[in-house]
Amino acid sequence: AVVSTQSTGEWNCECTLKVIDTFMGCKSNMGEAKVLSVSMAGLAGINTNAAYQKGVPYTEYWVDVIDNQVPWDTIRLVMERLVSNLCNGDNNGEQCYRYFYQTVTRLYQWGLKSTGMKPAGRAMNNDRQFPSECSMFDLSVMDQDFYAIKDALIEKMCVEECSGLYQDVLLGCCTASMIMDTVLTEGLENLANQLKELAIEKFGYNEEEVNGMFSLYMGYVTETLDMLRDPTCDNGVSYSMVPCGGESMEEEG
Repeated sequence: AVVSTQSTGEWNCECTLKVIDTFMGCKSNMGEAKVLSVSMAGLAGINTNAAYQKGVPYTEYWVDVIDNQVPWDTIRLVMERLVSNLCNGDNNGEQCYRYFYQTVTRLYQWGLKSTGMKPAGRAMNNDRQFPSECSMFDLSVMDQDFYAIKDALIEKMCVEECSGLYQDVLLGCCTASMIMDTVLTEGLENLANQLKELAIEKFGYNEEEVNGMFSLYMGYVTETLDMLRDPTCDNGVSYSMVPCGGESMEEEG
């Protein structure tokens, strides 16, 4: 049976934070979980004497990581903001769950169309009021670097005849709610930084390499967010980034 976006959204809006809070209240007892036993790990092909454990027994090591090292408070904050934006004061989150489902469906169809295949489905019907090239993309650019991809997307988004389609499909109020929520975006950055430190300190990843990769990709993310928060083209094409409800969530103080 197909689960509707309404029923999925309703469960997530009602239960996601409750599940996280329940887990956070129980995580100190993870040592009792059979999934962390040496025998279960062995069956799964997991090395229970990895070098990064530094002689600490497998179960003890992972109980400490899960209970004390994983940044649960930051994860809880990020999930709270995601749920708030998705549910948007709606008990079942129907508006934004449906919007993002339709957006993903449309992007998939555009991808098929761009490779020469014929997509099916009613979601393509709205595209017919716009030039066909609006839903056609040169996917070969995906083999290039970040800046080549960014330039190609800007060029595409700045085509005036296509801007109405992209506003509706990609940059509606549900997208704006996420992008303009600085508490969410800063929380995600903090989470990424904390997980980076965890990888270095607890799993023996090379500090210089990890820091280099982190700086590189966080730079890409920052550039992308800055661009999306003020999507204005040199030729005058612009997009409205107004969160659902009309206000963005900004960090106080």
